[in-house]
Amino acid sequence: MNSNSINDIRKITRSRLEKLIQYTQKIFGEDHFVSAWNEFFDDEEDFMVDHPLMETMMPWFIFSWESEDGVNPCLAYLLEHTEELTDIEKEYLSGCIKSSFTFYEVKDVTPGISLQVYDLIEKGTSTVYEKSGSQALKKGDLIFAKPVTIAGHSFFEACAPIIIPSSYKLDIVKFAQQPKYKKNYELSRIDLFVDIYFTSMNPVQPTFTNTDGHLLIPQKLIFEIDDPKLTSEALAPLCKDHHDPLQFPWLSKKNVVLGSLTIKKNKLTVEVNSNERAKAFIKLINKLMPKGQKLKTTLIESLEKTPSSDFKVEDHPELEALLKQKVDEHWKEWPHMKIPALGNKTPTQLIKTKKGRELVDALISDFEKKALEFPVKGQTLETFQELRLRLKL
Repeated sequence: MNSNSINDIRKITRSRLEKLIQYTQKIFGEDHFVSAWNEFFDDEEDFMVDHPLMETMMPWFIFSWESEDGVNPCLAYLLEHTEELTDIEKEYLSGCIKSSFTFYEVKDVTPGISLQVYDLIEKGTSTVYEKSGSQALKKGDLIFAKPVTIAGHSFFEACAPIIIPSSYKLDIVKFAQQPKYKKNYELSRIDLFVDIYFTSMNPVQPTFTNTDGHLLIPQKLIFEIDDPKLTSEALAPLCKDHHDPLQFPWLSKKNVVLGSLTIKKNKLTVEVNSNERAKAFIKLINKLMPKGQKLKTTLIESLEKTPSSDFKVEDHPELEALLKQKVDEHWKEWPHMKIPALGNKTPTQLIKTKKGRELVDALISDFEKKALEFPVKGQTLETFQELRLRLKL
């Protein structure tokens, strides 16, 4: 099918949809619409004409909702207007009645033409002709949409107005693995989507912690010192093999960066990100330097306005190599670690079953998406490609 014939079909269906909407408004009054609205939002959302999900709720109301006596607006229209409908229009309306909203992952994009999508619920890959969507979406995006197939070619009759955050893929996969209840199974998908929508649009303010689980409170400890050289030598055990005696990190026994130290003339500035680490450093310096230092002040900084530390890992090749080694070791061990998001089971255990492989794959997909959005030193897409190869995903 060429682009002209696709456009022709869409013009026909759009024209018929307008008549269907007019019919629905005339035959199915306000009471029916309010009833459908409450069912869509599970009685938890007041009616709003300009609600962001109106364009998602309306297609569901027209094509899927049924009144108490089992009447659906589109089916009623189809039966009443059969004689005036063309074969294309009949196929379109019948297809919209049969199809359901579902969750898709975008697998490939041909900008301005089509999307290759994977149905996370029904487990199938298809090509959808979508002009605007194929310009806005990219590989890996998650969407909630209602497809319709005409003459063997698929389109999105409706698509929710958000790209679902990748962190919800695991929830969707878990949902898909539950027993399917034929009655209202589409509505259960909508319940999940509505929950995802409101959670992602109104996230709980996160509590930021460091690797020790301490509340993030960035601060600078400023010490007055008698001798820069003696101070550097006394604090050298905090970062073995460092080459810059005036600027170096404070490392834990496991080589985790706990803070950064800068010595300038008769001042030592120590940057840490929690009260606990501040207290731990004061205890350490008092042990390593009983004399020749005195804490003058502690500057507590706003988390949002905290400037980046003067200490940069990339300026210290030996430390950068060490941190990369630790990242590599983490992902090497990851398949054998108990993962809370996977029910405290190890990926190695889960990949023995089809359902388990789906869960592990979903979690790694989230890692891959975040690796692009929030780069971490020593962690790239190749990191997770290698992980997939080891797990044979």
